[in-house]
Amino acid sequence: MVGVDLGGTNVRASAVRPDGSVMGFASRPTEVVKGTSSILARIEEVVEKASRCGREEGARLVALGVAVPGPLEAVSGVVHQPPNFPQWRRFPLKKHLEEIFRLPIFLDNDGNCAAVGERWLGAASGCRHVVVLTLGTGVGGGLIVDGELVRGAEGFAGEVGHVVVASDGAPCNCGGRGCLEAYSSATGLKRMLAERLTARELAEVLDEDGRLDVKAAAAKARRGDQRCRQAFTDAGRFLGAALASFVNLFNPQMVVIGGGMAGAWGLIVPVARAEMLSRAFARPARRVRILKSALGGRAGVMGAAAIAWSGLARQARGGRCFL
Repeated sequence: MVGVDLGGTNVRASAVRPDGSVMGFASRPTEVVKGTSSILARIEEVVEKASRCGREEGARLVALGVAVPGPLEAVSGVVHQPPNFPQWRRFPLKKHLEEIFRLPIFLDNDGNCAAVGERWLGAASGCRHVVVLTLGTGVGGGLIVDGELVRGAEGFAGEVGHVVVASDGAPCNCGGRGCLEAYSSATGLKRMLAERLTARELAEVLDEDGRLDVKAAAAKARRGDQRCRQAFTDAGRFLGAALASFVNLFNPQMVVIGGGMAGAWGLIVPVARAEMLSRAFARPARRVRILKSALGGRAGVMGAAAIAWSGLARQARGGRCFL
């Protein structure tokens, strides 16, 4: 089995056994600007490299699990114009991958895959009620309720980054306003810093491609820059508002937080917890555990492999998901 995590920056693949052990890994830049044919070629390239490692250990590629940015119809495999793949308007990704690999293909939202990965092998192992958040360029994640991944009627459930936390708030990449992603992602934090810092100060916390360097921004905040620190505080406050809604709606045992923004844990999460406690019902809010992702950047690719293994099991035996 090969799990693939298709991101706007990189596409990653791992050859994974049913017990979760990894036989091989490959990663390449996605280079979305080069178009669909190039993206598909990159997927084929990393799958071949990872599966070659598996073949060296006597394993055979039997299916592919792919974590894809949403919105996504998981069953049909049609992708509905994710922010990082604007050229994909109702794009039948599953059909294209089936034509390339001639194997069963299992697609799911990348946030769902991260949630499954954390429950299978990560911080949420053994928990039946979990909210997973990935705070990166955007905000993704997934919901597991009573041991089952929540997909909704058409597969669009679990878009936790687009819970509204500020009525008529800042514009979001999804086209809405006031979404969690507009405040608690690296993109949202960059916007808030740009509103508060001089151009020279902002340049100190950007990488060579103009993206926010969360580590540099966090270091600046920890050194005492109050405007920088306040931006992290605001990101944490809006995150806490979303967590309060998740607690009241789903009563999770655990919230797992990953992504690049988790590197600023001490600046964001204590604020988020305090905000959650001030807003949510007291008993479930006090009892919920907030933990950092154990799998980090591997959560999506491992979850994609797990979903594919589970899908094969259901097809073979008509059984339930082993996750």
